[in-house]
Amino acid sequence: MSDPAHSGANSSSGAPSNTGAPDSKITSTTEVARAIPFNPTWAAEAVTLADALPNTLAGVRKDPSIKWTDIPFATSKDGEQTSVALPLEEPGNLVEKQVAGLIIKICKQANLKTLSCTQPAKGVWTSLAPLEQTLHGVILSLARENISADDNVPKTIANGFWYATWWAYKAASRAEDDNDFFKPIRTGSLVPAEGPWVTKDMGTLLQRIALLVRLAAQTCAGKVVGPKKWLKGEGYFLQKMNGKKPQPGLYTDDELTILIAEWEKKATHISNIYKNRIPDKWDEVVTNGDKTSAVMAMFQVKTLPLVKAIEDTARGRIPYLLVVSGRGKDKIQTIIKGSSLTDKIIAMELEDPRTMAKVMWTPIQGFNITAFCDLCMRVARAKVVRGERALEDTLSKTWEHDPDSKARWAKSSALIYAVADLIISQGEEGRSTLPAWASLMSKQ
Repeated sequence: MSDPAHSGANSSSGAPSNTGAPDSKITSTTEVARAIPFNPTWAAEAVTLADALPNTLAGVRKDPSIKWTDIPFATSKDGEQTSVALPLEEPGNLVEKQVAGLIIKICKQANLKTLSCTQPAKGVWTSLAPLEQTLHGVILSLARENISADDNVPKTIANGFWYATWWAYKAASRAEDDNDFFKPIRTGSLVPAEGPWVTKDMGTLLQRIALLVRLAAQTCAGKVVGPKKWLKGEGYFLQKMNGKKPQPGLYTDDELTILIAEWEKKATHISNIYKNRIPDKWDEVVTNGDKTSAVMAMFQVKTLPLVKAIEDTARGRIPYLLVVSGRGKDKIQTIIKGSSLTDKIIAMELEDPRTMAKVMWTPIQGFNITAFCDLCMRVARAKVVRGERALEDTLSKTWEHDPDSKARWAKSSALIYAVADLIISQGEEGRSTLPAWASLMSKQ
């Protein structure tokens, strides 16, 4: 027997290797053929056919054997021109013919190029017959010289009428949705949720008809009346944007004077905008977005920081003015009755006189709430022991080199003295037996 090791060694010297490694010298005809570039005549056509295959998953799912013109009322856009495929089948009766005529008129209004369906659409006109009144409403809506929300529309055609009106209005105003300050017209679907059209096969067909209506309505944007004629009444604007006139109860007298002045100023502004500043045409509303929002922005008035501070202070007073009524599950909290803030404070019969000063504090005067309460208590105590002059002298010396505090005192002293008098009057009404009041009302 031969030795495998020696046999392998002998085979490696002389004979060509079968290991697959390239040889530096190509001698066979086969190796020469492999070096020729690949460019057969059929290759270009093969690549073209491969490129024609769908390049998305959606394209793969779509049956390539179905053309868009096979589908009744399907649309296709080529550049600026949109085309629609209409069934060739003849409508079977008067109503079906009316429906067919209405759809053709809608397509013409939408400037669609009408093509014939390339596949039979058996029974399609019968399926669409229940839409006769709806489509009649669409035509009547878009035929108006001035498209508005003011018409008294019969219920039988209302859905189609207002659906078309909404899409014309949307095209003119670029409105994203209904706005509370504009007359409500939005109809979310071409037909009501219930009716003879609610069948298994009508869903996609209705969607295609609704698209034709939207395309037609959008061409009527120029006939939509201007913003002012879509607005609700001036009183609605004043109520929603300015609210009720401020009333006493949670405000001091000075706060109420400021709030009423600002409320009247805002009401005048809103009224002036409503009567004189709203454009007559949608084209005059200059914006790249929703034109209804641009119109609403004209009514906005910036709230003064002081007004916001007063409102925040009033809300902060509420917890001190709540009374409980009822028992158990029927227990409720309400703000105590009283025609003014002072009346409410008196009615609460507070146990601590300092709380009265806290509730009466207002951002209008110059001191923070702690300093204000301290001064009210000091003045009240000074008045009880007849030491007002001594207190004035003390404060004057304290603020001799503090002009800011002196100015705040000049601005706030009238209110501080009024609160002090209120505190004393309540102490004299019999509350002096309570510890906090007893300390304040002591003559010593």
